[in-house]
Parts: sequence; C-alpha cells; structure tokens
Amino acid sequence: MKLGPLEIIVILIIVGVILLVFRGMPGRKAVAPPPPAPPPPIRVRRPTATEIEEECIKASRRNRLRWLGGAFVVIGIILLAGTFKAFNFIFMMSTGAGLIILLGIVVLFLSARR
Repeated sequence: MKLGPLEIIVILIIVGVILLVFRGMPGRKAVAPPPPAPPPPIRVRRPTATEIEEECIKASRRNRLRWLGGAFVVIGIILLAGTFKAFNFIFMMSTGAGLIILLGIVVLFLSARR
C-alpha cells in the first residue's frame, strides 16, 4: 500500500501526540531506594488496613484506566489507518477515529492524575 503525503503527515502527528502523552507518565525503571532516613523525633501515624486497601483500589483503577486509554488510542489509529484505503470516506471516518483517539488521550491524562 502506497501512502501519500497527507497520510504520512497524519500518522506522524498521531505518533507525536502519543509520544507526548506517554512522556509524562512514570516508567518502570528500577530506581535505587533512598538512603535510610534517621528516625523522626515524634511518633508518625501508620496507615490503617482500610487506608492501605483504599490505596490499592485506587492504584488498580488507575491501571485499568491506563489500559482503557491505550486501547482507545490503538483502536482509533487502526480505524484511521483503515480509512486510507478508501480516500472518499476519509472525512467521515477520520472524524470518528480522531474522536476515539482524543477520548483515549483524555482517559490517559485522567489516569495519570494522582
């Protein structure tokens, strides 16, 4: 399949937007633990079991939102790439694909918030 200049530009823009979205997200790099801090002079309150469980639930929700946003972006890119075959329908289908990509990016930004 031969791509024209318009298709190449659109693909480069989509890849650039995806790279910008994932640039601000934390990676999975192994980070060395910080040196142990001296014990505080006052007693620090430890989180309760329910607070720890709530944090685990929040983390799993963020993880699911990231997967959902990534899936939206991938589906939108597939739809957009499929419209290049039928250039007559590009304006009808690319709008829907663009909205799905935008929805995926919004979900990724919402999941990146703490």
